[in-house]
Amino acid sequence: QFLFGDKVLDFYKDRLGLFSVATDLADIASITGCPLNTLMKTINEYADAEQQGICKKTRKVVFPSSISVNDREFLIARVTPSIHYCMGGLNINAAAEVQEIIPGKVVGSHRHIRRLFAAGEVTGGVHGNNRLGGNSLLECVVFGRIAGFRAAALNQREGFDSGCLKEGFDS
Repeated sequence: QFLFGDKVLDFYKDRLGLFSVATDLADIASITGCPLNTLMKTINEYADAEQQGICKKTRKVVFPSSISVNDREFLIARVTPSIHYCMGGLNINAAAEVQEIIPGKVVGSHRHIRRLFAAGEVTGGVHGNNRLGGNSLLECVVFGRIAGFRAAALNQREGFDSGCLKEGFDS
């Protein structure tokens, strides 16, 4: 509990409900639905592996937390699978414009779809078959900014062309 800090725990435990407090292994078994005997066996195996410095089943050699069947007061986290990063999606150009394929053409085989911009994980192809770690946020910010500026510029130009903005300035 102390490794996370109170503010982080408050958010995930109290606001999101992703942590539960257990006072002993029977509580953990009840919360998780794991039979108590299985839980005790697993914790004993972990403690043995930690003491030996290696888990013979998994070859794990790092044991960040000590735990035993005699411990009291646990913080149980609910862990669920999620998509970390999508590798694929809409094809965009350097102006963040969504591209469509022009069938039958090799050179100039893409054209932008007018007034449709995209950024972030909805897009694909920016990183190729894999991405560099940590680049997804940068990609969202860079292409999000480009898409926002492009969309705003188009909207302003069309507003001036139609007279809408000009009328607003006169009033």
